[in-house]
Amino acid sequence: MRLLKLLVFLLAVSSVAFADTLPVAPQLRAASLLTGWEGALAATETLPRDFQPPPTYTLEPDYVTPVKNQNPYGTCWAFATYGSMESNILKQGGSEANLSENHLVNNHGFYVGDPPDPYNAGGNIWMSAAYLSRLDGPVSEADDPYPGGEGTTITPGGYERQYFLDDMSIYDTRNEIKNAVMNRGALYTSMRWDWAYYNSDDYTYYYDGTSSTNHGVTIVGWDDTKVTDGGTGAWRCKNSWGDTWGDSGYFWLSYQDTKGGKYGASFQAGSPNPADNIVDVYQHDDFGSVSVLNAHYALNYFETQGSAPLGAVGFYTYVDDADYGVRIYDTFSEASGCSDLLAETTGTIDYQGWHVVDLDAYVALPDNDFAVYLYLDNDGDYYQTLEMTAADYCTSTSEAGQSYYSFDGSSWTDLYDLESTANFSIKAYATPEPATMALFALGLAGLGAKLRRRDNT
Repeated sequence: MRLLKLLVFLLAVSSVAFADTLPVAPQLRAASLLTGWEGALAATETLPRDFQPPPTYTLEPDYVTPVKNQNPYGTCWAFATYGSMESNILKQGGSEANLSENHLVNNHGFYVGDPPDPYNAGGNIWMSAAYLSRLDGPVSEADDPYPGGEGTTITPGGYERQYFLDDMSIYDTRNEIKNAVMNRGALYTSMRWDWAYYNSDDYTYYYDGTSSTNHGVTIVGWDDTKVTDGGTGAWRCKNSWGDTWGDSGYFWLSYQDTKGGKYGASFQAGSPNPADNIVDVYQHDDFGSVSVLNAHYALNYFETQGSAPLGAVGFYTYVDDADYGVRIYDTFSEASGCSDLLAETTGTIDYQGWHVVDLDAYVALPDNDFAVYLYLDNDGDYYQTLEMTAADYCTSTSEAGQSYYSFDGSSWTDLYDLESTANFSIKAYATPEPATMALFALGLAGLGAKLRRRDNT
């Protein structure tokens, strides 16, 4: 039996908690079965590996949206999420978007305290990815405006979704971050904010402590010659404290900062017309990346709903250059495994994160049910992502016969027998008809919740 690997993840334990060091994800993709994007700047299939960044660069003013104000609530994470996605839309040649942080804050579905306080419970990139990948958003700011200082507004669902989360890529080296900023737009990053470390004379910030991160901002550029209290070189960051704060809402985050700018997450938008690309999502998970199982093979079994064919499958990876194999089967049973292959696609994902991969062709679904099979080889690690109940983070439900795992691809075990609240975070996206278009790692021994720290300053 393979040795179990120890994974240590982050959990918010106070009102000022944060996302610290995080994994990394995939690539901008050109118009495909799902995206339907017709922007002037097409998405690149992969970031150039021989990228040589200039010494200075900024997305301002053409590829950033106006600075917003989260005051007086702890919702920085939602503003950083859409600061990235809105920039990515512009980078792809789309029109300026104004997406609703309020809807994300009120509809992500994760634990928000007792009594509930979604505006100050904090959040992270994983919560945003879960909300977006299950097609709950993004919605327009015009439909669900941010309350500002007028009191919280708990808003319902049901508004029209404006875009599709095509990919959530995460980059963890300085060169990767620069490459992604230039090619994909602004990136969500975490930092430790403490006013004692901010220099208001030159709008620079340098923290050299060890406290957990507690604030989310977006990286929009850099200057390798910028001098801060930490040394030379800094990230140009867009904050969410209004345009009268700092340098018209921006500041410089030192490269030498011990907590800030250690990763960048790109929320990449698909088609601006949801009716053109996504009808529905087949899923057993609401909360996405909560824990992992150390197995090569995972499978979700779904009942067919409607007549729309499948166009793509979504899943998570946890290392760069992860090999994957996706198959759609007509028939599956725990006793006899998979049969009647309907579709198959394989490839390699450049970066860690949440990915949506297109099937090679639209797949007409059988009348009753079907199975989505996922093989992962993460450079020796095969972490299959799942949701499960995690104290003070999320409460999930599961049923027998929904998710299965295998160590050899032929002998399958119901995940419900291992953890009765768990399901694999594998989604299948139905499209219009083509003519219309953990505290510890997992193995057989058990499961561990992968606890995520939240940003809320």
